[in-house]
Order: sequence, then C-alpha cells, then structure tokens
Amino acid sequence: MPRVFQIVRPAFKCSYQIIPDGEEPLYKVKNLPYHKGGKPDLALLDGPDETAPVLVVCHMPKLSRHFKIGFGDPAGPEPIVWEDFIKSTVGGRERKISVSFSGDGRIVEMGKGEREEFTWRRTRHVSVAGKKPYAASLRNRKLVDDQGNILAMFTHATAIGVAGWLQIEVDRGRDFDLMVMMTALSIHEWTRRQ
Repeated sequence: MPRVFQIVRPAFKCSYQIIPDGEEPLYKVKNLPYHKGGKPDLALLDGPDETAPVLVVCHMPKLSRHFKIGFGDPAGPEPIVWEDFIKSTVGGRERKISVSFSGDGRIVEMGKGEREEFTWRRTRHVSVAGKKPYAASLRNRKLVDDQGNILAMFTHATAIGVAGWLQIEVDRGRDFDLMVMMTALSIHEWTRRQ
C-alpha cells in the first residue's frame, strides 16, 4: 500500500518537516543553507524537533554535482555508512545511488549485503496520487530500480510552506524509507538553492 508524506518548509524557516498523510510530524530535517565547516547540509532527525537523534545526513559540496549521503549519526558511536549520490552528466536529469541492504533491510557497508542501484528521474507524467504536477517544475521526480519499476515519486508543490509530497510505493523497511526521503529532499533543496 502506497504511503504519502507531506514535506513542509514553513515560510522564513530553513528546516523541513516530514508528515505522514493525516498524522503528526514524523521527522525533522535540519537544513544548513550555508556551508559551515564540514557540517552536513541536511540532517534527517528521528523526531519532530531539534533534540531528536540524527538518522541520515547529506553533504552537498558547493562545486560538485555529486552528493554524499551518510546513514547514521556522524557524532554517534556507531560507524556511519557513506554512499555517493551521483549525477552522471552536468546537464543530466538523473541522480543515482547504490546501497547495500542486509537480510533484515538495514543499509550496510559495501560487501556486507546485496547491492542495489536506484535512480531519481525527472518526470512530468508521474505524480503523487491526487496531486497535480506543476509541469514547468524541475523538481517532480520518480524513483526507479534497475528494472524500471517505480518505487517512489516526489511532486513539487507551489503552495507557500509546502515543498511537496512524497509517495513511497513499496514497504522495504525504515532504512529504505530514510534513503528515499533524504535523496528526494537533497534534490529538492539543491534545485531550490540554484
């Protein structure tokens, strides 16, 4: 059963909130719009406020088209799993990430699980159920696996305070959901900053 999340970015605020359809905010995403000494550009927190622990981070280097996604808390005791989120060509419309999943659905280091590749592609025809895509937007995306199956979609919103809606089509566990959320938000935020 598809799950829909509203991505909210209140006016005059930098951070985002991820809200499951019809529920209370589930995650907060801290956004540092200006690069600050090695701190991540985005940090997805396990709760609706700043006190929640970090689950996944994203570094978006200013002069690079590639991002680094870190699964875990860089300040925590457990090692963080870093993966590249790449844009193959300068003018390309796709971003790809490869991650390794353990048997229980957790994201693990390369070589310790089954490696899979996922691609976010720009789209004008696929949208979150009940949401009309703004055709001129460069932020409408669909996530596909290596067989071309649509696993998730992000529909950009034009309303003030709402960044868009994210629909995840499959239930592959929490780490998969976090990967989808962070990669979708990093594309959205990068495009917003341009």
